[in-house]
Amino acid sequence: PPDTWQAMNDPKWQPQLNRAIRGEYPPGSTFKMVVATAGLETGTIRPRDTIVDRGVYWRIEPKKCWKPGGHGVISLTRAIEVSCNVYFYDLGYRTGIDAINRYAEGYGLGRPTGINLYPGEKTGLLATPEWKLKNYKLLGLKKPEPWQPGETLSAAIGQGFSSFTPLQMANYVATLANGGTRYRPYLVSQVIGPDGKVKETYGPEVMEKMDLKPSTLAAIKEGMHLVAQGPEGTAAAYFRNFPIPVAGKTGTAQNPHGADHGWFVGFAPYDKPEIAVAVLVEQGGHGGSAAAPVARRIFETYFHVAPARQNAPATPSVD
Repeated sequence: PPDTWQAMNDPKWQPQLNRAIRGEYPPGSTFKMVVATAGLETGTIRPRDTIVDRGVYWRIEPKKCWKPGGHGVISLTRAIEVSCNVYFYDLGYRTGIDAINRYAEGYGLGRPTGINLYPGEKTGLLATPEWKLKNYKLLGLKKPEPWQPGETLSAAIGQGFSSFTPLQMANYVATLANGGTRYRPYLVSQVIGPDGKVKETYGPEVMEKMDLKPSTLAAIKEGMHLVAQGPEGTAAAYFRNFPIPVAGKTGTAQNPHGADHGWFVGFAPYDKPEIAVAVLVEQGGHGGSAAAPVARRIFETYFHVAPARQNAPATPSVD
């Protein structure tokens, strides 16, 4: 019917858009594991190093943490658990945008995953200083302007110019979970003809291997486990009593066209990963309250866990 066709082509909600491979969204705080990787691998920080978060980061320009008054003395693992912006402003500033982007590329962000689907996937955008100089007109600038230190601070918490597809985000967290090997995603294992014979066979194909230190992986995974099941975790309201150990990260991505997008990326079991997920709720608000319960239902289905009645947390997640 005409009204059905009209609904399918709604210009606002675009129901026919394959968002998994063609939707591009800022990653929000889910990007913080990239910054943590860059900081640890370059020796900018050690896993147990701490800073003092007083609620505002004053270097370059004042930028606030989401928690008034700050988190006090805070280490990397707790900074991931509570999604402390000041910690990652400082880490991003000290590590630098070039190192951050180098590890983002290693995780496959802003690069084609290689999945073979029609229409083709979007590549996303990993913004670099070179990209900004070339695309100044897209940013409303009258002439090329160099990358500013304040833009590194925004990039360090997943805001700013960069945007990625949900499939890239799922592949990123899978690469982190398995120790640094990025695979080409695929959907079909075999193509069998009418005669019953196997015509095509598909399997895991390595796209890149990141040489990450075990201490780097251990620290980041520990922080992600605390996100889901720690005392202050931004997704703990939905995972604290889950029978399978889960690791994850919430994110809230600013959206100039409406309400913020909510993210949750994660994997399980935490100690021996089998499944990685990326959940995006368009205009859903905070990732901890919008995307985390969706991720829980996915994990419930995969691990055959009986659904638990979940009440909304008394205090909405901040990320």
